[in-house]
Amino acid sequence: MLHPKIEQIGVDTQNEVVKEEKRQRIDNAPYGAILYRTGIDKHLFKTHPYGQSVIGSMEDLNAAKLSEFQDFNDKYYNPNNATLVVAGDINIDQTKKMIEDYFGPIPNKAPRNIRKTIVEAPITETRYATEYDANIQIPVKIFSYITPKSIDRDAYVLDYISSVLTGGASSRMQKRMVEEEQIALQVLAFAQSNQDYGTYTMGALSKGDVSLDQLAKVMDEEIVKLQTELISEREYQKLQNQFETRFVSSNSRVEGIAASLATYNMLKGDTGLINKELDIYRSITREDIKRVANKYLKPNQRLELDYLAGSAPTEEEMAAATDEVKVVDNKLQINKIYFDNDKAAITESAAKELDRIVNMMMKNSTMEILAETYTDTRGSDSYNKTLSQKRADAVKGYLISKGVTANRVKAVGRGEENPVVDCESKTCSDEEYEQSRRTEFTITKK
Repeated sequence: MLHPKIEQIGVDTQNEVVKEEKRQRIDNAPYGAILYRTGIDKHLFKTHPYGQSVIGSMEDLNAAKLSEFQDFNDKYYNPNNATLVVAGDINIDQTKKMIEDYFGPIPNKAPRNIRKTIVEAPITETRYATEYDANIQIPVKIFSYITPKSIDRDAYVLDYISSVLTGGASSRMQKRMVEEEQIALQVLAFAQSNQDYGTYTMGALSKGDVSLDQLAKVMDEEIVKLQTELISEREYQKLQNQFETRFVSSNSRVEGIAASLATYNMLKGDTGLINKELDIYRSITREDIKRVANKYLKPNQRLELDYLAGSAPTEEEMAAATDEVKVVDNKLQINKIYFDNDKAAITESAAKELDRIVNMMMKNSTMEILAETYTDTRGSDSYNKTLSQKRADAVKGYLISKGVTANRVKAVGRGEENPVVDCESKTCSDEEYEQSRRTEFTITKK
């Protein structure tokens, strides 16, 4: 603070260090945009700076001028804007004198920075978004909510909810989705508390050909359980033990105490929380968990994010599907999308037709469609119903992977309803059976 040396050569060097850090941690790291929230917060916060990445974009870093670094240092790196923590077995009078000797002469180059209060409008209708990651192979379904600031007692309750859902091998989502139903490779849930707002995020990595919609359905079911039923006494006692152990462990060493004091002062304005926070966790009841789940974890108050493998469609790829899809009585007139016998995979020819629908929906941002998928009449009714739904999910998944948000596509498997060729009363060829293995599209909203 006293003698900062901010020159072009140093700025250039450190700027490159930050760029490399961004590449390693976010741009080239699998799921980096989730772990560091750059792919989440920008969709949650439309007004508040929390929606902006702390590390910035490459464009920001490339455009930064020496004078901006110098001005930033003068504005923020001052004693009147800093927190100094001394922890350990100290002589208080001697320590105060040392602080005054070392830090007293440092001048304040600017008035103390007073943060402006920026209000973020609440989310009242579900937001849908798609992000792409070329470094992954397994997609993720994410729910994320705006929650109260760190000093709000409900923020502590959300910590409990995270542990109930994914905190350890016996947590609810881990047991159900990973171990029992085996529809997810991994689950996640975490609450993040900040000075103005918090966020609560939960998600799951799909296993095999499990659709993101299926993951969303199960996650919603687990949320509803928290909203309608009290957690068990056993779960409650486990939570109490977990958080007591975690608190004691994080504050059992001098550096842990120092970090806690700094956080309490900077973000919560109360260093006394180091003696009170454990009591706050202990005071949380099972009824609190149910209440907070109902208050904050509502479908219309969240972001639903499909985090997909690959790269976003380029303009060239979108241009490849230039021919317009004709519409007659709200039915899309395209070449038939057929499936191979007993399969749910999207064929190459089907992909080309689906790309035309993607192009149409990108040009009409409010359009919503119904995709109805069928089987031929071979196989039992229940088997064909299941197979047709897998095909419907595959169609929807393909459209989502190309940038169409999930809420704009409803996919329904109709089984062997309405066969194109009646193969019950005659022997059909493979080509005749194929005609029934189709997908039909209807515009439900223009």
